Amino acid sequence: NSVDLVVKPAVKDLNPDFELLLESSKTELYVGEPFTLTLFLKQKANAQAVDSKFIKPDFKGFWIKSEEEAVRADDGEFIITKLVYTLAPQRAGDLSVKPAELKIAARVGINNWGTLIPQVKWKAYFSNEINVKAIPLPNNSKIIGDYVINAVAEKTEVNPNEAVKLTLKIVGDGNLEDIESFKPYVANVNVFDEEIVVKGDTLTQKLVFVGEQDFTIPAFSLEYFNPKTK
Repeated sequence: NSVDLVVKPAVKDLNPDFELLLESSKTELYVGEPFTLTLFLKQKANAQAVDSKFIKPDFKGFWIKSEEEAVRADDGEFIITKLVYTLAPQRAGDLSVKPAELKIAARVGINNWGTLIPQVKWKAYFSNEINVKAIPLPNNSKIIGDYVINAVAEKTEVNPNEAVKLTLKIVGDGNLEDIESFKPYVANVNVFDEEIVVKGDTLTQKLVFVGEQDFTIPAFSLEYFNPKTK
């Protein structure tokens, strides 16, 4: 015979031993615009666990720019662990960060014909889901943020065919990872570019120029969309 099954939405425990919560700094932003997602894990101080398994939120559709070290605080009644992610939307449209999951194993007593037999039972706890609306950048822009660009040459007077090393830095908040190499063309000069390095809010690229005669390194420019000033 056939069997009909009805799956009902999970009912949240009003007084759980463990609780997960996601908070977003923004819910509507531009493609590539960074925002912070904070995960809170709230645990009762007297809650017991034999084992635990943490499953991160699903960040499909987002760039993970950074993940801070977890910070733990104890107020006597609860132990609260805070974890902050910096994300950026990869594409335009309605995106969502799927819930984080925490599996907790606790010891329970199973009544077997009047005898309590200790066993381990797993229980899953889920966070909320975060919905984000990502807006396309205007005027076919690819870079978003607010930046300062600076280039410094190690020397301005060299012998023929002596290398001139230059360090280019861009500092600001945005999608630095999408910025491409700044290697310029300089007539009668060999130009070598190293791979771009991004750490936090700073992009660094080293370039080397080798020429037999006097030459000028052209100014570097960066075009980007500033979401604050538009």
